[in-house]
Amino acid sequence: MFTIPNILTYLRILLIPVIMLCLMSGDPLYSETISTSLFIFAAISDFFDGWLARKLNQGTELGRFLDPIADKLIVVGAFIALIWVGKIYPVDIIAVTLILFREILVSGLREYLGNFSVKMPVSYVAKWKTTAQLVALPFLMAVPQWSELFTTGRVILWVAALLTVYTGLAYFRTALKYMKR
Repeated sequence: MFTIPNILTYLRILLIPVIMLCLMSGDPLYSETISTSLFIFAAISDFFDGWLARKLNQGTELGRFLDPIADKLIVVGAFIALIWVGKIYPVDIIAVTLILFREILVSGLREYLGNFSVKMPVSYVAKWKTTAQLVALPFLMAVPQWSELFTTGRVILWVAALLTVYTGLAYFRTALKYMKR
């Protein structure tokens, strides 16, 4: 339960409300600098918890369960806070909605298929999807909306949304085989 990778995952989960509060503070030091720094630390820790689990042979069932949940929670928390403060344009809420719908759908599919002892491993494209989300968010958090870097974040957000839809459909096709039975 208290392996190094699991501790990193716990820390990532504990940082979510801190990141959200900083983003919503209204103070640029907190809303841009500190929230973004904490988010980047959390995103990097996501890489390291998996790498350390393999390297130190500390992979656990709890870690395999909590890691994707932590990924989803930090992304959802950041999106909620960014929408709250008005840093997500209305048109970009479509991308955010696609991302959130897919995350909920795939979680539900995994739960459903678990009843049949069917595992849906994370695909490489899904890893790129998560990476795109984790890269887009700091751009949206750290800079003013009128900057070119913010526009870069918006473009990466839409790339993440497209990858999200693609991977969601792939998982749904896999699950459909079992649902027909």
